[in-house]
Amino acid sequence: MMFAKIDVTQNKLLEYPCLNWTDAYKHVSFPLDLSLMSDEDLLSFSMVHVATSAKPSITDAQIVNECGPRLQNGVWTQQWVVSDIPASVLQQRIDSAKAQLKEQMLEAIQQRLDAFAKQRGYDGILSACTYATSAVAKFKVEGQRCVDLRDATWAASYDILAKVQAGQRSMPSGFSEIESELPALTWPA
Repeated sequence: MMFAKIDVTQNKLLEYPCLNWTDAYKHVSFPLDLSLMSDEDLLSFSMVHVATSAKPSITDAQIVNECGPRLQNGVWTQQWVVSDIPASVLQQRIDSAKAQLKEQMLEAIQQRLDAFAKQRGYDGILSACTYATSAVAKFKVEGQRCVDLRDATWAASYDILAKVQAGQRSMPSGFSEIESELPALTWPA
């Protein structure tokens, strides 16, 4: 329940919200549930109930803030103000979201490569790549395959990123959107 302090003689808002207004009346017994107080009883303390109202719908480029209640048809009712987010703040949010998405995608790409290498018992893609110079033929072939796939995967990933930064393509919504553009991770026969 929300309350506001008003000038009773002028029906003018003085303070909102009034959260602990009963603390000012130490010698008065109030009901535990203040919403049970009648409007008449509240007015004797220059207080009124404030009726809630639904927040208005907004776009991603807007914010909504509560402002002081207004007397409408004899009822003090909660009010909202919709504002456009300043362009600089909106750009910061967009940049932050893009940076976070980029980090998530790079992490997903690394996990994809590591999971591939682990299929053959390597600790990860880095470990597997070190076997490209192995004297053991099987390890050498697998290691070189991992080097080739790692290079091709990161080259494709950074090509996608460059196109996004150049405005030649939209920012992917997530890793699943670009995974099919990355090299297929397969082992040599």
